[in-house]
Amino acid sequence: MKLLIGFLALFVISLTACSTLNIFTGAAVAECDALSDNLRDTCYAEIGILRQDIKLCDRAEDSGSRFYCYEGIAESKNSSALCDEIEDRYWSNICFKEVGMNTNDALLCNKITTQESKNACVLDVSFDLKDETICSGIQDSAPLTERCFTKVAVAKRDVNICRNLPPPFAQDRCTLKVIYDVGDPSMCNFVLTGGIKKICFERAKEIADARRMNQTIV
Repeated sequence: MKLLIGFLALFVISLTACSTLNIFTGAAVAECDALSDNLRDTCYAEIGILRQDIKLCDRAEDSGSRFYCYEGIAESKNSSALCDEIEDRYWSNICFKEVGMNTNDALLCNKITTQESKNACVLDVSFDLKDETICSGIQDSAPLTERCFTKVAVAKRDVNICRNLPPPFAQDRCTLKVIYDVGDPSMCNFVLTGGIKKICFERAKEIADARRMNQTIV
């Protein structure tokens, strides 16, 4: 899980401010109570995550620290229900993204409110599941949509998936990657653009010949 630089800084300061505090070997809550406001909240959050204890998260008065703690526990448990309890939009988005990708749940990706993070989540899940239908969840990014369908098409070695992309060039780029991965010149007939099709036949034949040669040598 990616920690905010600010939280890391506060955490380091808290350790310096109280030499007896050792979160990683089980700090007592009383040690957190002895710290100043911001450091105390950071202390509660870190111990809460380590002990997987929401009640310790709730001791933090600062909402950022509290929901950072919630997210840490939700991510470690892959608990989407706990993500739903996070009222801070920043941490809830991180929570749904991480749990969504960990569990390959595209529905959780759809709960993310920032489009860039949502698209990244959808791309990850679609590829892990090798399911091109999930790629349609990517919005406002033609390059990422093309990447999604192409990755799944190559993984499944299926040029038909490339037909989800706009013709001719996006489809052809996708189709070429599948063909070169498979190494079958006959598949070049699926290429739409004449000049690209000619190059495809030549390159695919080279790949096929090289693979046959390697197999012969082995």
